[in-house]
Amino acid sequence: MGVLIAASSVAVLTTVGIILSLVVESFQFFQMIPFTDFVFGIHWSPQIAIREDQVGASGAFGAIPLLGDLFDLGFKANRAECFRSGRSDGRRLSR
Repeated sequence: MGVLIAASSVAVLTTVGIILSLVVESFQFFQMIPFTDFVFGIHWSPQIAIREDQVGASGAFGAIPLLGDLFDLGFKANRAECFRSGRSDGRRLSR
């Protein structure tokens, strides 16, 4: 029983650590980049100098190209599955 509690504690602490890390990094990111520029930006070029000793451009962090690529990839994956299953009407075979 103690092993299960220890394992679940490690899982919970790991999850909390990941969430805290994401919150802290997101807060720092949105201090540098306005939220509206991120959500409505149409250019993605993340070359930016994070540390003093790095050389980089100003960077552009628009999320619209990322969302477009995400939907494009999903569409292509769906078409590949339909092609693999032999269906031309866009529906997959029931399993």
